[in-house]
Amino acid sequence: MPIALRLSQKNSKSTDFSAFWFNFCYLISGASALTTLIQNENDLVECTPDMSSFNFIADAAAVASPAVVNVVVNIGNGLGLIGQASGSGFLIDSSGLVATNAHVVTQGLSHGVNRGNTLTITLHDGRKFQGKVHSLDRTLDIALIQLDVPKGESLPAAQIGSSSDLRIGEWVIALGSPLRLQNTVTAGILSSTARGASEIGLGEQSYEYLQTDAAINQGNSGGPLVNLRGEVIGINTAKLGGNLVSGISFAIPIDVAWQVMSQLREYGNVRRPYLGIKFVTGSSHQRGGRGFLGRSSSPSSSSLQTIKEVQIAEVIPGSPAEEGGLREGDVIIEFDHRKVNKMTDIIERLGYKYGRPIDLKIKRDGMEIALQVVSSKPNGYGR
Repeated sequence: MPIALRLSQKNSKSTDFSAFWFNFCYLISGASALTTLIQNENDLVECTPDMSSFNFIADAAAVASPAVVNVVVNIGNGLGLIGQASGSGFLIDSSGLVATNAHVVTQGLSHGVNRGNTLTITLHDGRKFQGKVHSLDRTLDIALIQLDVPKGESLPAAQIGSSSDLRIGEWVIALGSPLRLQNTVTAGILSSTARGASEIGLGEQSYEYLQTDAAINQGNSGGPLVNLRGEVIGINTAKLGGNLVSGISFAIPIDVAWQVMSQLREYGNVRRPYLGIKFVTGSSHQRGGRGFLGRSSSPSSSSLQTIKEVQIAEVIPGSPAEEGGLREGDVIIEFDHRKVNKMTDIIERLGYKYGRPIDLKIKRDGMEIALQVVSSKPNGYGR
């Protein structure tokens, strides 16, 4: 039904009102349904809302859902089945390769009862497949499962988006099987695009996570977090619990996760290059904040401007970073020709190939300095 609005010309120009109400109608109606009529005699503005334009969550879920799966771990002790655990995941190719969390597929390992473990994967449409762990990375908590798919059968793969340009406040949608309730969809916004691992109790990892208030519960682990185009932007991983906690959940950014998954697909393990530096993140007037080392320092009295930055907290002696001229206290401005505001900017550009030269721009004692560091093979590689 059209919405008609009659405007007065006494206080504003007709053209100004026309532009304003055009934008108003665009907001409530959507571009495809917008009908705006400006009648100069009496300034009548008419727009017809299309209610289907309000179903953007449903539209995105419809795109992503076919690739979402339920993962059931049948825990055995070599003699028989002694229990079950479940999680979520999503197909990343049509051959039946599923991405999920490592902690989903390793349930039961801590009890030494995994000798008889099997995996049952249920698709959104109800089809069931047996699967086996293809590979996993405990550091970032990612695992790949290969389904036993009949020859010639093709499965729906998820559309992969990007997490590099996400903004706080964007709508996001979590899909999965919380508490074994398959095909569950919840929605919320991004509360943070770079929540440090130490801030959520994950030790001294250098990774950062997406934070959302979309409801994520036990069983959602490994499922996708998607944008309004239905593209995967993160892997649901954890939530903060407790009677006083609500709406604080976390996902692995897909740009970092995809690099790990690519390594797992190609090598069966992850080859992480070594630089030999540790970071703290914060701002110029509150340097450090809480980074992955958990350090903080006093606010700077010389600057009231808030500028996000990544500062080197430690340089390991004899490391590629030391050989390249980096020092404790340096602020990394650019890494591999990308501006740096958070640790993820460095991790994503570092990648997973060692032995390549990386150009950096740092700030030291108020001066900008260009340096180059060559990443090396990590110590203990091949475990």
